[in-house]
Parts: sequence; structure tokens; C-alpha cells
Amino acid sequence: MKVLSEKTIYENPEKYAAFTCVTRCQNGDLLAAFRLAPNETPHYHHNSMSRAVVIRSTDEGQTWSEPVMIAPDDDIGQQDPHITTLADGSIFASYFTWQSHPLAEEKDLFDTYAELSRTKDAVWRCCGIHTAISYDNGYTWEPHGKLVPQGADRSVYANAAMHSKVVEYNGTLLLPIRTEAPDSYKHYLVASQDGGIHWKYVSEIVRAKPENHHYYDEGYLYAAPNGTLTCLFRCYDEGGLMEYCTSTDGGLTFSQPVRTNVWGFPQTITPISGGRALLTYGYRRTPHGVRARIVKDDLSDLNEAQEIVIYDAGKDGNLGYPSAVELKNGNLLVTYYCGDENNDTRIIRCAVLGE
Repeated sequence: MKVLSEKTIYENPEKYAAFTCVTRCQNGDLLAAFRLAPNETPHYHHNSMSRAVVIRSTDEGQTWSEPVMIAPDDDIGQQDPHITTLADGSIFASYFTWQSHPLAEEKDLFDTYAELSRTKDAVWRCCGIHTAISYDNGYTWEPHGKLVPQGADRSVYANAAMHSKVVEYNGTLLLPIRTEAPDSYKHYLVASQDGGIHWKYVSEIVRAKPENHHYYDEGYLYAAPNGTLTCLFRCYDEGGLMEYCTSTDGGLTFSQPVRTNVWGFPQTITPISGGRALLTYGYRRTPHGVRARIVKDDLSDLNEAQEIVIYDAGKDGNLGYPSAVELKNGNLLVTYYCGDENNDTRIIRCAVLGE
């Protein structure tokens, strides 16, 4: 499989666009979500005006609409939106949030597991996951506020982030969420049995081993047809090699992490026809870009599958976060973000893969 075509689908020199996710609506349209914020120099991932937006294609990715906000009345900084079309046709959206505080307030921030970042003369606090649901193919959205799973300690969700689509598993929605604690990153699994309105705590997926300076980040969940759940992780100090944990009991327990020979992050995996799945990931070293592998749907050949270079023209590592959907003709459309020709603006692009 090779790249048949590629194009820019969103570009605005006054905006910073990043972190893509694509789904097919029940009516056949394609919907791509991403984070949109004012453009700044240097580029920052923290901005109180960042918003989760969607653009629409009614012609299999040939043309795309202007962006529309998912939750315009949610005034907190929104990050990394993910959208999933569920079996009933509704579309579930989730994103995590940032709130800025003056530096003088840092000592008074009370959350034990607060993820703090100091940029632009402010303290930025990761402050949880928010959700919304569309019942009309993504034209309008009903916000449901902060995700607070029943049965979970506040340390699980108060400062949580997410980097995965939900997985629909035997009528239940499953979502991996992560927190950055003072000693480590931790990933947990939460579940909803009413289409994403209410949530409950299920299990701990993995936690970092601080004695090894090991960090598992940006977990992405995949359900194989045989029922196995696999959560893929972005790893840092291990040289960037992807790792994963598996569950054969619906997420109640997970295996110890398994290291792969796949270099790149973060990763997404999309089921496609023919008993296969498409693994996509950013490639944040020279030549910077986006890569993919077509694997068996049980992921058994993940290490051996041939690597496909989707994009390798990036001028730095501020790119990637790919997402994929299968087109009606059997080709695969992959969205991602990268710099423009001068590397001044972050833009959204897509590539079509085919034989």
C-alpha cells in the first residue's frame, strides 16, 4: 500500500491547528476533529482560547468545511478532541482541559495529582476530561461536562487527560484516561453503559515505574474481533519504542507492558476490512513525519509488518497525531497535523493510501 494523494484540509496563518481525529458519520459524511487556537511564536500547546472543533467532508475527503466548535460555551482551554461514531449513530466526543493561574497562585493549587506546566508567565493545570454527544451527525452537540466516574477516587479524574477514541465493547463504552501523579503516569479504564452520559471506574491499566524513569503516556485503546483489548502507549525513556498492555476479560485486568520494535508516537489503530487494522503514528526524529503499518486485526504481526511512510517533510517534531478512516472505495484516509512550508503555522493535512 502506498500514498496515492495528499492535501491540506485546514490552514489559517492566524491559527494553530493540531491533534486530529476522524470518523465516518451515520449519514456517510466524514468528520475530522482537531484542536484550534490562536497562532503564537514560539508555538505553545497551552492557550486559554484553544477549542475543540470539527470540519466536515461530504465527498470522501475531497473538500472540507470551515471549523465549527463542539462546545462553544465551555470557556476553559480545550485539548486533543476525539470523536467516535457509535452503533446507534450518535457521535461521542471527548477532550481534556487546561486552566491557567497566575504564578503567585501556584502554592495554593490543592489537587494532589495536579499536572502543572509553567509557560507564558502562568501556571497551567490539567483539569479533567469533558464530553459531548451529537445525535444529528455532528451538526449540533449536547455537552455533558466533566467526566466523573462513579467509584473512582478524585485523584483518578480531577486532573485526567485522554488521547483515545472510546471503544464500543459488547454495548459498553470503554475509555482509557491518564493522570500525571508526582511519582508517575497512571492509566485507568472507565466505562459507560448509557452511551457516554454516565461513567464508572473499571480498573488500573498501567502505572509508570519511577525507579526506571519510565513513563507511559497517551494510551490508545483497540478492541480486536477476538475480544482482546489492547492499550498502546507512547513511551519516552525507552527510546520511543511503543509498548502495550492487553486484557482478555473486558478490561477488568491488564497484562504487564510489552515492548515492540515500532518507533514512533503517539499511536492510533483503526480496524479496516479484510481482517486487518491500520496502525498510524508520528515519527518525531529525522526525517520528521507520519508513518503506518497494516497489521492483522489481532495485532499478531505488529513487529513484522512493513512500515509505510505517509509524510516525511516535517521541519521539526511538532507534528503527527494521525487518525484514519476507511473510504467507500477501500482506500484509507489518514489525517495529521504538521508545519506549513515555512514552518510558521500548524496545519491539518490528509493522505489517501491505496494499492
